[in-house]
Amino acid sequence: MRTAILAALKRTEAGEIRAFLPLGGRTVLAWQFDVVRSLGCERVICLCEAPGPEILELQHEAEAAGVQFHAVRGPLQVVGLVTADQDLVMLLDGLVIAPDLAAKLSEGGRMIASLPAASSLASDYPSDFERIDATRAWAGLAIIRGSLAAKLADLPADSDTMSLLLRLGLQSGGKDVPLANEHLTSGELLLAADGEGLVKRQETLIARSAERISWLGPARALAATIVRQIAPRGLDQGPMIATSIGIGALLGMVAAFWFDQSVTGLSIGAIGTYALAFGRAGARLRSGLYGRVTNARNSRIFSDLQDALVMLGLALPALAAQSLALAALPILAIGLARLAAILESGPIQAFWADRTAHLMLFAICAIIGQLTLGIAVFALLALAQCTMRSRAS
Repeated sequence: MRTAILAALKRTEAGEIRAFLPLGGRTVLAWQFDVVRSLGCERVICLCEAPGPEILELQHEAEAAGVQFHAVRGPLQVVGLVTADQDLVMLLDGLVIAPDLAAKLSEGGRMIASLPAASSLASDYPSDFERIDATRAWAGLAIIRGSLAAKLADLPADSDTMSLLLRLGLQSGGKDVPLANEHLTSGELLLAADGEGLVKRQETLIARSAERISWLGPARALAATIVRQIAPRGLDQGPMIATSIGIGALLGMVAAFWFDQSVTGLSIGAIGTYALAFGRAGARLRSGLYGRVTNARNSRIFSDLQDALVMLGLALPALAAQSLALAALPILAIGLARLAAILESGPIQAFWADRTAHLMLFAICAIIGQLTLGIAVFALLALAQCTMRSRAS
C-alpha cells in the first residue's frame, strides 16, 4: 500500500497558498492528487494550517474515489497514520509534475528524484529544492519506506515534515533517480511560485490536449475551437450539460418529424448534434487536461444513440406512409456515412463524421422540396467514398 504526503503550506510573494492556485480549472493540489493517485496511493495525508474549502473539496473527491484523506498540521500526526509496511510518496508543496514523468521516475519503486544543483529551478528556489549534496538537489518527488515516519516522533514537532522525511530517506540510502535535462526544459516540472508561470503552463496544456479536427467537418471543428478558446471554464459540468441538451434536441427532432415538420425537425436535429459534438470536444479536452482517460464506452453509446435518433427521424415520414423502401433510405445513408468515417483516415473523414453538417444539408434539400433526393445522393456519395477507400487499402 502507498500513502501520499502532500502539502498546502507555502505561499507566493503575493501571499496566496501555492497549492490553491488555479491550473486548468483546478487547484495545483488537485493536480497533485491525480498524480499520486496514478502512482497507486490509497491514502493521502495533506499538511495544512487548517482544512479550508479547497482541502474539503479535495477530501470529498478523494473519498468518492475510495481514497482515504487526512488533513494534518505536523509530523506527530503523520506518525499515527503511516505503518511500516507502507511506502510514502512525497510531492513537494506547489510542484506540478506531469503524470507520465512521475510514473517514469517511480518505475523502480523507492527512490528520490534529483536535479542538478546548478539548474534554474534549484538555484531560483533553494528552500524548496533542497540540496542533497554539492551537485544535486531534490526534484520534489520521493518514495521512501513508511517505517521512517515513526522516527518523526523523536524530532521537533514544529519542523518541516517533508524536509525531515526527505533527510530520513537519504540517510536510509534512498536510490537517487536523476532527471534528464529535457525534462527540466519541457515544462513537465513546474513550481507554482506565482500565477504567471501557471497561466503559461495552462495555455500549453490546453494547446496540447485540445482536439484538432479538419474544417471539412465544419461543425465539429467549430465546436472544438470554441471549447479550446473558453477552456478551462465549464469543463467540469459543461460536457454533461451539452450532451443532455443534444439528446433532448434529437428527441425534439423525432417529434417534429412525427408531426410532418421536416425542416423544423432537421433544424432542431442540427442543434442537437452540434451540442453533442460540443460535449464530446469538452470531454476529450478535459481528459487530456486532467490526465484522465475518457470513458470510450459512453462516447460510443452517445454516438450510436445520436445516429439512431437521426435515422428514426428521417425515416418517420416514409414509415407513416407505409413505404418501407423509402424508410430504409436514410438508414442506409447514415450507416454508409458512419462506415466512410471509419474507413477514411484523411481530412475527408471529418466530413463523414460531422452529422450536424449532414442535417443542415438535408434541411436545405427539405426547403426546396427535395429531401428524399438529397438523402439518396448523399448515400451514393458515401458509398462511393467507401468503395474508393476499400480499393485504396
